Amino acid sequence: MKPLDKALLAAAGNVTAAPPSDAWNLIKYQPAIVSSSAWDISEAVYGNESAKIFGLTPRGVIFKPDGTKMYTLDAYTGQIREFTAPQPWNTYGISGSDTTYTYSVTSQEGAPSAMYFKPDGTKLYVAGYSSDAVYEYALSTAWDLSTASYNNKTKSVSNEETNPTGLFFKSDGTKMYVCGTTGDDINEYDLTTAWDITTASYSQNFSVSAQDTLPREIYFKSDGLTMWIVGDTGNTIEEYSLSTAWDISTASYAQTLSIGGYEGNPSALAFKPDGSMMFLMGYAGDDITEFIIAPITINVNSQQQVVEDVFFKTDGTRMFIIGATGPDWMHQYDLSTAWDLTTATYTSGNSFSTSTQDANPTGMYWKSDGTKFWTTGAGNDRVYEYGCSTAWDITTASYSQYLSVASQETGPQDVHFKSDGTKMYITGIQGDGVDEYDLSTAWDISTATHNQYLFVGNGTAGNILNPSGLFFKPDGTKMYISGYGNIVNEKLVEFELSTAWDISTASYSHQRNVRVSTDDTKSIYFKPDGTSLFIADASRNQIVRYDV
Repeated sequence: MKPLDKALLAAAGNVTAAPPSDAWNLIKYQPAIVSSSAWDISEAVYGNESAKIFGLTPRGVIFKPDGTKMYTLDAYTGQIREFTAPQPWNTYGISGSDTTYTYSVTSQEGAPSAMYFKPDGTKLYVAGYSSDAVYEYALSTAWDLSTASYNNKTKSVSNEETNPTGLFFKSDGTKMYVCGTTGDDINEYDLTTAWDITTASYSQNFSVSAQDTLPREIYFKSDGLTMWIVGDTGNTIEEYSLSTAWDISTASYAQTLSIGGYEGNPSALAFKPDGSMMFLMGYAGDDITEFIIAPITINVNSQQQVVEDVFFKTDGTRMFIIGATGPDWMHQYDLSTAWDLTTATYTSGNSFSTSTQDANPTGMYWKSDGTKFWTTGAGNDRVYEYGCSTAWDITTASYSQYLSVASQETGPQDVHFKSDGTKMYITGIQGDGVDEYDLSTAWDISTATHNQYLFVGNGTAGNILNPSGLFFKPDGTKMYISGYGNIVNEKLVEFELSTAWDISTASYSHQRNVRVSTDDTKSIYFKPDGTSLFIADASRNQIVRYDV
């Protein structure tokens, strides 16, 4: 990956230090969250729903701690499947082709109902619904299921539960927990030798029947002070607080999250280690539903009912949105803390109407000194130029000139410029591509001539059917396009340019799904150092932040 041009960063008002190596890599971005709300299931927002690739009766899901591998348990076939995720923690990005190995446990158990991995990936545990026992397996190579073998260690739980459905261990391996549908409770076991189930002895139980009579899975927060069960009776996730860590006798009911709208028969639960994401598996949909917990967003519905684009002042202290439905078409917000959406405020009157030029504005771009901005108009198929007498203040804006792009695109969605103003790019939903223009006079669209076109639609790598947002890395070596319209197309696609700013040299690099709730991803914006990504969601009229 090429480093950012430090001069460009300095001109953008940013620090000159090189960004982290993960910057500008789409697969490294995750929704930014309100950290104080991590692990709070009441703050969970629907993210994605995976394809049905996990078997007919999926009963368990486990992730490698870095999210690069996922394991699922199919009770119908008695198999555990290992997947390599093309994008960490993004289950929507996983397909059948990502299956790296399938391991059968039918020699020990014909109806496996739950599984658990030791945190270092060297041991696997499986609970059996028919045998009422837990089985232990060793992996000679951590997290490599092809190296798994049964090590002849079994622990019967039949005295406590004749239909075990959930399995979990204390993080140091000295306690084991089993839930089931016969006793409607959680059973706790002490292990005198950590991670050796043959040394487990029953300690105590905790009834959850007041909340659900068919508990399917159990999960603990890493500090042992919060416990969740998946309830099949009410299609819920039930949360309990423990006053003493890992001691279920100190548990008390805390809250319930209804999940019936997403899964009719929930069977498994997993969290990202920082509590920012939750994953629910079920055998009604035979899939995994992904939730984001307390994503950092700003709702702009009071100013704009269909937000089309977002842009920031180069120091992150001012944000601009544009759209086609509102009292005015363009609005500016001040951020008391740079780049922090939670500190954004709108002041009445900080708006500018572009309706005289086009009643359907779709995209915008600002010159780095804040004295000019451009918008795309899908009503008249033009790019419009405006000047600001006070930099970065749309209340001082005035219309200057326009450039028709109708010969190239009859539905322009976004506009972007080369850092020195000598090239302009637009994307649109009619041509499903990107058009490049040369400007003989920098930043003057009246001098623009069409140069070339790049198709990114159906049949191409990335396959963006409705390209809407467009952004370039400041050095021109990467290009990003967003798509919208349905769950398949709610994605960002990254391209590498072997010659900077020359779209004919673009080659597909990555893509990632960015669907959160009912997203209609209309545009994208990157912080100048590439460490944060902002998305305009037209369905919820929100700006959502993602971080490396």
